[in-house]
Amino acid sequence: MHLTTQLARQLTSQAERSAEVEFNRQHALAREAERAVEAIVASGARLKQSEQAAGSERCDAGDGGRPESDQTPNRSHSRPAPEELDDDLDDDDEQPSHWLT
Repeated sequence: MHLTTQLARQLTSQAERSAEVEFNRQHALAREAERAVEAIVASGARLKQSEQAAGSERCDAGDGGRPESDQTPNRSHSRPAPEELDDDLDDDDEQPSHWLT
């Protein structure tokens, strides 16, 4: 009976050590993940600041925030004309000749 008790204590002690090692490993991984998230958030904040700074520099230059090489009209704030919204392809009132031109 004495050997059984001693073996049980050894196995319990070994299991406790293994659990502690695993806990420490998981804790270290969690800290590492937390640092990675903090680095990503900081990087995103720096990127946002630099984009805002670049945008304000463009607006200060009076070009509406578009690069000089961009010759396309700024339509981001305009609404499409009603004819651009016509998505009814089955209109009977439209003539086929209109489609061909």
